[in-house]
Amino acid sequence: MAAPKNTCSNCNASVPSGDKYCGTCGQEQRNLHVGFWELIKEFVSDNFNFDTRLAVTLRHLLLKPGFLAQEFALGKRASYVPPIRLYLFISFVYFLLVSLNLEERLGVDASDSSVQVNSVEYQEDGRQTSNVWTVDANNDAQVDSVLNDMGLPESKVADHLVWQVSRLMSPNSDEQDKFREEFYRNLSLSMFLLMPVFALLLWLFWPRPKPYYIDAIIFSIHLHSFIFILLITKLLIGLFVLSAWVNLAFLTVVFIYLTAGMKRIMDIPVGKAFGKTIGLSLSYVLIVSLSMITIGLASIWLY
Repeated sequence: MAAPKNTCSNCNASVPSGDKYCGTCGQEQRNLHVGFWELIKEFVSDNFNFDTRLAVTLRHLLLKPGFLAQEFALGKRASYVPPIRLYLFISFVYFLLVSLNLEERLGVDASDSSVQVNSVEYQEDGRQTSNVWTVDANNDAQVDSVLNDMGLPESKVADHLVWQVSRLMSPNSDEQDKFREEFYRNLSLSMFLLMPVFALLLWLFWPRPKPYYIDAIIFSIHLHSFIFILLITKLLIGLFVLSAWVNLAFLTVVFIYLTAGMKRIMDIPVGKAFGKTIGLSLSYVLIVSLSMITIGLASIWLY
């Protein structure tokens, strides 16, 4: 008895029942008219497909710094989630939580950082001077006053920056939301691009004989994945605990994790790993700081 056949919706060719793809055009045979949660489940399954490997990978990632990088260097990859896929998933969760503005949704008063400033101030000689944070960008006189007070020459670039900052500091929350979205979009991209930079620094600090650069990249990806897990934890803790100690604990854990990871992958004593961690951290913090300033300016310019 011949197997029942279906018709491909793309090319109308006959497709044996049970075949996942059309033999003529290659289109996947599946019904897209399913519930929303089925689509979400299918998306996660298709793009991340972690199955039981996720628990194993996370356990080693959290408890054994550098172990996964060693395993991948030895060719033992089938038992673990691929590094890039793991990083994309964890960073996706973090930026999703950030975009939800959990503090506002749960009514958490993170800080009383709002400061009301008059858009026009008066100097001792009676001249009006505009405050850059609340200036009316449509008022050329106020814009010129801000630029003069800051000692900046008038130009289209300066005018645009004043205009963007005034939008950002306006009471309109939509403008702040736009800036936040632009900032985190740029931040997520820059963090992805900074991982090879960290890997290069790590490779330079690696004692001879130096490994392949790809080994340093794998450790860099795992380290950044671990940092995003800490950021998620810090974000959730911050909903209930507002303390500088949380930030200090975060930095301490990252430093200890990096030291332990370098000790393992470089096979060096703790003292040497500690010293290399200090040098590597200072170098990377400088690069990240410059990147954050650039991201902030780019976000202000573009949002």
